[in-house]
Amino acid sequence: MSHALHFHYDFIPSEILDPATRELRIAHMKSAGVETVWLDTYAYGNVLASREETLAAKKLLESHGFCVQALTVPVGHGGGALNGGAGDPGIPAHWQGRINAQGQVVPFTSCVRCEAMIKESRDVAEELADMGFTQLFYDDDLRVGPWGPALQGCCCGACMQAFYAKYPRYAHLTAPEIFANATEGDDLWCAWSDVQCDAILQFIEKTVPAGMTPGIMVMHNGDRRHGVDIARIKAAFPQLLVRVGEAHFEDASFTQAQAEQAITNSIQTHLSLVGNIRDAFSESTVYPENALSPENLVQKLRLEIRAGLRNLYLMSGFFFLAEPYWQAIAAARPELEELAQSATTDQSAKDFIWQI
Repeated sequence: MSHALHFHYDFIPSEILDPATRELRIAHMKSAGVETVWLDTYAYGNVLASREETLAAKKLLESHGFCVQALTVPVGHGGGALNGGAGDPGIPAHWQGRINAQGQVVPFTSCVRCEAMIKESRDVAEELADMGFTQLFYDDDLRVGPWGPALQGCCCGACMQAFYAKYPRYAHLTAPEIFANATEGDDLWCAWSDVQCDAILQFIEKTVPAGMTPGIMVMHNGDRRHGVDIARIKAAFPQLLVRVGEAHFEDASFTQAQAEQAITNSIQTHLSLVGNIRDAFSESTVYPENALSPENLVQKLRLEIRAGLRNLYLMSGFFFLAEPYWQAIAAARPELEELAQSATTDQSAKDFIWQI
């Protein structure tokens, strides 16, 4: 089955409001075929643009024919994620930070159960809905741990109590003992993962206003060990949008021998859980700035299409993609459209590959 391509892009509202650059930037997006812009409005507990700026950017973009939706980074990210780490804000002091198994606070990241963070995320989502946004992507770090095959989770007091309450037979185990004794797929591993997945689902349930469609970003090979149960969230929110994680955002990683197969496997595993192409989005990220060449970005787009994706989601942190990227995408657009029409989709589940 073939499907038409749809290009998406995101940035903070200020990136399109400067009169000196906005017309050229709009022209670049148009030439590349961007249809939907996702405005980054809130991250790490920080408002990134005033209501007036957000509405001005929305109105401007809509006047040029773009569909405009919203994106937030509600709980932070456990590491540099915006501008190569140089400008990442910390989370508010009154939020509960995520706690790892060693009792250490994970920098830049809130516990997903933190009541203050949930309330503030809900307030932001309600304001966005009031501004006319109908879709809201929750970006990194709506999960409970970093990339990798190891079991993850928050071990703060609230999270430990939630685990013991649901699985009292494990109440004698400390957090370090849980992580030391759980083996992938056994009862303890599944019980811990289940409670972490509860937290993510409950966050979405508590923060998304009625009538607004939520979206989540799932990192490369992200799954239940990170608190992300795509099928379970999709069952609760049938219209859920999922941006599948691919990693390999810079040339050094993308050009490794196993990279394309690793990306393909992650995409197809997530696609099998999403259940359809309409609601799945790529993670076509250049990060840090200019780290992935325009040629390799286009090659990644080809790979994403062959893997079954038709919503191609360009991302670039807090910077606007430079002109060579737009030129490369515009030049390749006819080829990519033809590939999308000729390539068949394979949504069969694949074994995870953890190498980058």
